[in-house]
Amino acid sequence: MAAPLLSLSEGEGARARRREQLRAWAEAEAAVAAATLLPPPPPADSAPSPAPAGLPVSADEALLPSAPGMGSGGRPRAVRFDAAAEFLACCAGAELEAAREMLRADSGAVNGTNADGISALHQACIDENIEVVEFLVENGADVNQADNEGWTPLHVAASCGYNEIAQYLLDHGANIAAVNSDGDVPLDIAEADSMEALLRTEIEKRGIDVEVAKREEEEMMLRDARHWLNAGKISDEPHPKTGATALHVAAAKGYVEVMRLLLQAGYDTNVQDKDGWAPLHAAAHWGVEEACRLLAEHFCDMEALNNVGQRPCDLADEDTLALLEELQHKQDDLRSKKEAHRQAVIDTSLEQAPSYTSKHRRSSVCRMSSKEKISVQDQSKERKTLDFSPALGVACL
Repeated sequence: MAAPLLSLSEGEGARARRREQLRAWAEAEAAVAAATLLPPPPPADSAPSPAPAGLPVSADEALLPSAPGMGSGGRPRAVRFDAAAEFLACCAGAELEAAREMLRADSGAVNGTNADGISALHQACIDENIEVVEFLVENGADVNQADNEGWTPLHVAASCGYNEIAQYLLDHGANIAAVNSDGDVPLDIAEADSMEALLRTEIEKRGIDVEVAKREEEEMMLRDARHWLNAGKISDEPHPKTGATALHVAAAKGYVEVMRLLLQAGYDTNVQDKDGWAPLHAAAHWGVEEACRLLAEHFCDMEALNNVGQRPCDLADEDTLALLEELQHKQDDLRSKKEAHRQAVIDTSLEQAPSYTSKHRRSSVCRMSSKEKISVQDQSKERKTLDFSPALGVACL
């Protein structure tokens, strides 16, 4: 669950994210251009030049450098684009013929994404490029594909006020009741009056209860959590791309009752997704205070580090940070009290343990001299002779 570079939830968020992506792509293209300006091969009798230092990989994994070392003839290996990043770049540049050629080779590229889950269709909506939107949908793009924040292309179009694109997406199967990670449907983030009117009209036409739609995911997760609790076995499968679990989702979206059931069923409070985020990272990032409290009460690791060394408190806003600090102190106190209670129980058990020591048991062993031992042995022999003497015919009592 990678932290978003920029949020689309603000009016200019989509455009800001686009500028950030263009900057990253520009840097990536510059790196590729530099890598293709290769020096001529060295003379045959000279030693090969050392390979240049590896180029950095961009945050959205647009660059996948080849293995370190030299290519044939002593030439440094060129940096290659990942296929998904190449397709995204082609569509962002409206190079549709090049994009079409790539789809002939790999039709699945149409739904490829960067590290933030942004697809080419998301990007075309951000750019307000209806031509690219139509091209992608006609070639199989998923109109309901969500990014890492749960934003679908319709969320983007609604946020930016792009009515033509929004209507096109709706006409081609877009889910008007899709809920993002903030619990918002496209209508919730529509700022323009014309966009709000368009979406309301479509909602009425489809007969959709938006509030029911918002609760649909939570209700489904509640059913799953109850089933796992009753079965005594958790059968949750992490998201194949992000590694997010049911507990991550519930913590991020504030599904507190789902969390209670999952934790009661024995869910690991410190389970990590592919970015190293624990559920507390998600709750802290999205400011879900009740989720933070619940995880702290179940002794989650408040100092857990994600893959880039961030603790939950590093992702929190000012208010949530204050809460996390308070919860850390409470958790420490609770842990101390719990340990003190455990030790008291042990001490009480030891004090109440029954004593099996006989009052008449000797505290030491008396030693006999050799003379005393001989005397005792002689007495024993005499006793046996008297007790079992054949002459008497009976045993003496």
